[in-house]
Amino acid sequence: MKVGLRDTSAPFATRNANGTYDGFEADIAREIARAIWGTNDDPDTHIEWVSIDMSTRVSALTSNQADLVLAALTIDDDTAKVIDLSDP
Repeated sequence: MKVGLRDTSAPFATRNANGTYDGFEADIAREIARAIWGTNDDPDTHIEWVSIDMSTRVSALTSNQADLVLAALTIDDDTAKVIDLSDP
């Protein structure tokens, strides 16, 4: 599962020197991986982290660079015309 995160947006997501991600949005991605593949596996083995920024959040989804974006992507009418959004 390719997950797009902003890697300099603490406390939501930060990329450590060793390349691992920490923060609220990284934890959500791991919980989604556990829900899909089960709790016995390390969720990070199922996640390919994709570094994005505010300007590439939607394009990462529409170009298949990411399957899921957890980067403070807000729900609005313009974005909803381009991608499917979760319910609030």
